[in-house]
Amino acid sequence: MAEIQRKKKKNVGGVIRDAIMTGISYMIPVIVGGGVITAVATLLGGYNVGADAARIETLAQVIFTIGNNLFAFAVPCLSAFIAYAIADKPGIAPGYAMGVLAGTMNTGFVGGLVGALLVGWFVLQMKKLNVPKALQGVMPIMFIPVVTTLVCGLLMWYIIGVPISWFMAWLTNGLNADGFFIPTSAKMCSGMTAPLGMAIAILLGGKKKFSEGERKQAVTCLLLSCCYIQECVVPFQLKDPVRLTASIMIGGAITGGLCMVFGLESPAVHGGAFVIAMTSNPLLYIGLWLLGGCISGVLYAILRRPLPEDYVDEDMDNPMLG
Repeated sequence: MAEIQRKKKKNVGGVIRDAIMTGISYMIPVIVGGGVITAVATLLGGYNVGADAARIETLAQVIFTIGNNLFAFAVPCLSAFIAYAIADKPGIAPGYAMGVLAGTMNTGFVGGLVGALLVGWFVLQMKKLNVPKALQGVMPIMFIPVVTTLVCGLLMWYIIGVPISWFMAWLTNGLNADGFFIPTSAKMCSGMTAPLGMAIAILLGGKKKFSEGERKQAVTCLLLSCCYIQECVVPFQLKDPVRLTASIMIGGAITGGLCMVFGLESPAVHGGAFVIAMTSNPLLYIGLWLLGGCISGVLYAILRRPLPEDYVDEDMDNPMLG
């Protein structure tokens, strides 16, 4: 009864936050699987394995194709379960459609998230409609998914998704550096510092600052840092955005800046620890990775507020995050 009352009192921001957390929790295994598999493919076939994967002639190319196809489900999975968290089962199919549409429109993670929230809200409005009893049974399996997918899909394609697509294209073009491998090194090395820093912060903060559910994520964050996967940090970031964002930005900026200063090159755009041997200076890469992780971890361990005595961390106890 207390749980029901607590859910009723939850405001719109709380519902959105919880829905995003649910979507991320279901997306993480997809990201991890795709990331690790493509990293293995890069290790076996070289940094350019993706460029020739369409031919699928070697084992490395087969492995890359498997991982890449799994990656393609990341945003649809996120969108489907965000919509599900808001609107229950009728939101799954339209949410999934918004995730696929995000890939088609090149709106990425942002487009999938916005589309899922739109779907969740629209399904809730559809559920309020008074329909004859004869139609009530087919509403959640036919009318709601079909109408929601059509309406929200058109809104995303013609209105909402357009500026998101423009922004993502501008951002992608600004990050392109063909034939110049130093920014690639800075991007990947600094990206590996955030999950490492989170693992270090949990270790340093201990029971005083992190709940049992949060402490269970330390090993996960450490492993994902090696794979250049940052999504394990997002649930922590949603709960403490200012302090955590500041901490990981400082550590990542120092690592990325030093990569540029020392001219460290990486021909591989993904792969994390699996492709360190391909960099121009593997020992320097490892050192800068550890440096940024330690800076972020120590900073956040200091900035993080101690837990209140009656703190209950329902989100991080979610088994899908474990």
